[in-house]
Amino acid sequence: MIPGVADGPDVVPTANRRPAAVDYLALGNPTVDARPDGTRQIGGSAVYGTLQAARLGLVAGAVGRGRADDIDVLWKPFAAEADLRLLPATETTMFRNENLAGRRAQWVRSTAGALADPGPLPRAKVVHLAPVVAEVDLVTVTERLGEAGADFVGLTPQGLVRHWRPDGLVSLRPLVIDPAGARGVDAVVFADYEAPFLEKLAALVRESGGVVVVTRADRGCEVRSRSGTQPFPAYPVDRVVDETGAGDVFSASFFTALEAGLPMREAVRLGSAAAAVKIQGIGPDAVGHLADITELTRRPEL
Repeated sequence: MIPGVADGPDVVPTANRRPAAVDYLALGNPTVDARPDGTRQIGGSAVYGTLQAARLGLVAGAVGRGRADDIDVLWKPFAAEADLRLLPATETTMFRNENLAGRRAQWVRSTAGALADPGPLPRAKVVHLAPVVAEVDLVTVTERLGEAGADFVGLTPQGLVRHWRPDGLVSLRPLVIDPAGARGVDAVVFADYEAPFLEKLAALVRESGGVVVVTRADRGCEVRSRSGTQPFPAYPVDRVVDETGAGDVFSASFFTALEAGLPMREAVRLGSAAAAVKIQGIGPDAVGHLADITELTRRPEL
């Protein structure tokens, strides 16, 4: 568990016992992902991001809701690397994923509900807001993080634009956002197919001095800021096995690099290399370690 953070809502630190600081903290519900072959694996933006931060050598943790009976056995292989504080819920967020016409299709089978009160949080150098099904309220969370003095706040908003039919099939719809919810966000990362639904958020983040990154799979990414727009290529890979989590590991690497003071180009290189390593394997096991990612960044493509 995250050092100094209570295990569950019934035990909270006393007023003079502040949770210990971490390098990276993700807020978002872990998921159970059902693959086409019938196997299950742990997933969710918070899980992929936290594992990536840990494998970059950072002290990393995540806070989310779900059923321990569903999550613990799937998280166990990674428990020694990073900390997952699981708040109780009557259901776990579950997805069924399939590849249709070259693009992932998703069905929501159940949800763990809103992460309305995550309890005492440690101070973090990087806080990654990582919703998967709108469980994070931006206004409430960014206000709280501002009061706590979070050093850097990054957002992957894909879960804020997801909508699903009665049969669970996921589609996207435009995000209606209170400007206060974007005020404390330093960087936001989303995919090109999500961009039409996130125009207002992107504009608000740029207006407040933040950075917007639009990822484009094998076509690299585009960085947008007050100073303009700049494209970056992707690292080519021999084969693409599983793109799940690629945007999350890019984001975690990119956020931590920016917080550490790296130039934009170097932050993008780190994120792009992390994504390139991840897509060559299946699931969280394929999240890259520092040595693999660093080796890739030595290549001259970016």
